[in-house]
Amino acid sequence: FNLTLTYYGICIACALSVCVIVLAEFCKYSAKNISMDVFYDVLPITFVSAVLGARIYYVILNYEYYSNQIIEIFLIQNGGLSIHGAILFGFIAMYLLLKQKKIKISDYIDVIACILPLGQAIGRLGNYFNQEAFGRPCDYFLCLYVDEIYRPEKFLQYSAFHPAFLYELICDFIIFIILSLLYFNAKSLKSGLIACYYLILYSVVRIIIELFRVDANVYIFNLPFPIFASIIMIFIAIVAISKIYLKN
Repeated sequence: FNLTLTYYGICIACALSVCVIVLAEFCKYSAKNISMDVFYDVLPITFVSAVLGARIYYVILNYEYYSNQIIEIFLIQNGGLSIHGAILFGFIAMYLLLKQKKIKISDYIDVIACILPLGQAIGRLGNYFNQEAFGRPCDYFLCLYVDEIYRPEKFLQYSAFHPAFLYELICDFIIFIILSLLYFNAKSLKSGLIACYYLILYSVVRIIIELFRVDANVYIFNLPFPIFASIIMIFIAIVAISKIYLKN
């Protein structure tokens, strides 16, 4: 139909499909009476909000470029999404939609927080096909070969780089396992804590991964901006944990 399919797009589609299947299983065996029908109602809008958030966040961080290339803002097929924007807008959208349904929001957000790192892990495979999200030059067996056109200017003489996306993929999958085990085995865990743990665990991983990557566009005090975004997420999670325990 005169459409172009990209490997990255296929990876995202696979991530969404797998997450919906796993989410249905979580709902089936959850002890908190979670309804998959509720997710079917809120997920489409949540996903669209997450994509918009990812794009808006990226455009804001790269304002200097997009202020002179207004049309490029809408050409999402050219790339430019940020996971921090997706998490922020996605969680806000889901919160508002669940609040409208007058159900226990934290129970549903906990389930999504368990599944999210699995989707992130699968989606990271797209970075391999795009030859992006890699780190500094390296020379061990896992190093990623990068075509010269994709190499940063100061590393043109190198051909092999740390596969930072692979490190994050592995860590994301480990986070999925940890949160899933907590969800089904820690029966006394207070509602809402899983979501907070996700924010902390993923933020710590992202801070570490950013120390490997070389593709950051915005720096603060000579550190990539995603590190500061991750620190803010950790702070929000800690505040939320405090409120959960004070409330109970």
